Amino acid sequence: MHNSEWVLLLLDGLEEQRPLCDVENSLRNLVKIHIAKLLETKRTYWKQRNTIKWVKLGDENSKVFQAMASISHKKNSIGSLTIPGGTSK
Repeated sequence: MHNSEWVLLLLDGLEEQRPLCDVENSLRNLVKIHIAKLLETKRTYWKQRNTIKWVKLGDENSKVFQAMASISHKKNSIGSLTIPGGTSK
């Protein structure tokens, strides 16, 4: 990740001095795609790690697990609906 960011900064600095040629532009696009893939992999890793943590904590402390489920349920419910005539149900 660090090396990819360094190459991208180098190419950005070069672009400030002069227009990039086609090969340099292609390299810059490849590096940006590579950084995006690395960030997605990192996000997936931490998401999976967090899921494992909550499964373990949920088994140990059912009050915490039930509180999180209640909060999620309240967020997913619909309080009221408005009919096009303007009345609420």
